[in-house]
Amino acid sequence: MARRVKTNPSSMANGPEKILRDGQSGFMCFFLDLSRAFTLAYSLCYIFSPFIGLQMLGIQPTFNSIMLVGVGAGLLLCVYRRNRYLILFFAVAEAFFCVAHFLKMVPWIPTFSDTQFVAMSYLDLIQATFLFMQYQVSHR
Repeated sequence: MARRVKTNPSSMANGPEKILRDGQSGFMCFFLDLSRAFTLAYSLCYIFSPFIGLQMLGIQPTFNSIMLVGVGAGLLLCVYRRNRYLILFFAVAEAFFCVAHFLKMVPWIPTFSDTQFVAMSYLDLIQATFLFMQYQVSHR
């Protein structure tokens, strides 16, 4: 007796559909790699900015310096540990600070100009978007 093999319609995808699915995953991998690279670079900027930037201005370490190093270390952990709860925490924090920088609610030493506050809010928005993307991928 011959056995009938059931075929799954989704497994019989045409060539272009399969290529499209593979292309989408490649596209997502590209943005995931880009988000991790941006997060790594951004975290290193957070860590080194108090030591290089503030020391050049002759400003002693302050609470802002400690916060910058702490956020940088946390972002490094997000990249290397890939803990989804840590990524979510930092994504929400970056989104909050995006708004806080835009509204000038966060005081900085030395004092930021309007352009610097807007630039920081854009950078935080990009970082929050990339972290939410990493969270979505780690959540699947």
